[in-house]
Amino acid sequence: GGASVGKETVSKKAPIPVAKTKAPSVSKTVVPPKILVEGLTKAEFVKIPAGKFLMGSDPAEKGRKEDEGPVHPVSLDEFWLGRTPVTWQTWNRVMGDYPKGLFNPELALHPVERISWNMAQKFMERLNKYAKGAKLFRLPTEAEWEYAARAGTQSVYFFAGGSDVLGEYAWIKTNSGEQTHPVATKQPNPWGLFDMLGNVWEWTWDGYDAEFYRSSG
Repeated sequence: GGASVGKETVSKKAPIPVAKTKAPSVSKTVVPPKILVEGLTKAEFVKIPAGKFLMGSDPAEKGRKEDEGPVHPVSLDEFWLGRTPVTWQTWNRVMGDYPKGLFNPELALHPVERISWNMAQKFMERLNKYAKGAKLFRLPTEAEWEYAARAGTQSVYFFAGGSDVLGEYAWIKTNSGEQTHPVATKQPNPWGLFDMLGNVWEWTWDGYDAEFYRSSG
């Protein structure tokens, strides 16, 4: 879950703001294709293939931030990623309740929002507890998230047509009413992942480092 909606941007991951940390650029954690906890949730995962990509955005890209460059190559092992953001329905099935004041039944299929990074860690801990301590679940790293979001493309968007057709793939400021919407109601990216653009910001596992793009690989 994240903290805001309707951002018209390809980069909507939300790394936890911890200074001077460096995350691993290669993942060794493999998550199974479906949540292992019997009877808990039917949320599905997508197998993301191993590969290399150019992480970061070009200096000429509109809306680019200084800490999103320079562009540099990154290699990743295969991993699994949730087909959609975590919904309130899934959160309730895992955690047994909802954070006070953040939920009403009409939002069951909406993505979780206004959840802190620490709360996301509690969610993962609970999943791993129910999975008999296998420790299979965690947030993706920033590199994993961007690799999955790009889905084999290196353009600003993972689809043709640019910002003219962005509303077909994402809930953004111009079509969302500045509210969340049910997951998987827009078109997925080429790897079958929904809501990789818009709807909510998403936490990543690693900490924020303004020099990360200059030192990771």
